[in-house]
Amino acid sequence: MIKREAQKWAQALVGLALTVILPVTATGQTKVFSEDKKSVEEVLSELDETLPLARVGLESNVTSPPEDEIPTTATSYYQHAIFAQGFRFERIEKCRLTIRNPGISLLDFTTGYPSLADGNLQAFRGNVDQNAVFVGDLSIPLYRIKPNKRPFRHTKKADEGQRLGTWRTEFKQRKKFFFIPTITGARWFLEGRMYIEVSSPAYGDGAESMNGDEITFTFDEKEKAEEFYSLMSSAIEMCKE
Repeated sequence: MIKREAQKWAQALVGLALTVILPVTATGQTKVFSEDKKSVEEVLSELDETLPLARVGLESNVTSPPEDEIPTTATSYYQHAIFAQGFRFERIEKCRLTIRNPGISLLDFTTGYPSLADGNLQAFRGNVDQNAVFVGDLSIPLYRIKPNKRPFRHTKKADEGQRLGTWRTEFKQRKKFFFIPTITGARWFLEGRMYIEVSSPAYGDGAESMNGDEITFTFDEKEKAEEFYSLMSSAIEMCKE
């Protein structure tokens, strides 16, 4: 009798411990924490296996000013650059990801500037020295972007697909609206911007840069695009503010 009572008490205590230690989800299912949960660095290491296959696009999706407006140095125009394959994971610091292409080249560039000669990356875009090697560092704040479009076929044209890739996935900067402009708001936007810096010894020690609020990764194969999208989304979720 005493032994049976002791067993009942032991079972009750185990049940109570599980109730306290393991949280319960909204569906009533027990949420079990996995000890082998991957870190952001581990996810990005896996991501680096497909990243070099992607054409990477950076887009500053801003509204160009009216034609009758006199432009100033502060005037912003739409710009969209697509870079060739070859990016690799360089580093991650406080969830700001840097990917590097040590021999970066430009596949396509469109702009809302009145002249194509205007805009960012002028030396890089206008380079005629075939021996010049450019290095591109693309900085991505994982804590300020979100998955925007799952892999989709952006073109059915064979020649365009061969040059720019076929299966594209898109990530977009999250927005935050401030009713009254403040220093805090300005800092929030500056800290969360995406940008690429391109440099070459042939053009001195300085680097040209271009900001953007949308980034795309385009692959030849749908499976690679889906794999990349899944891993990138996981890294973003881990870094979410």
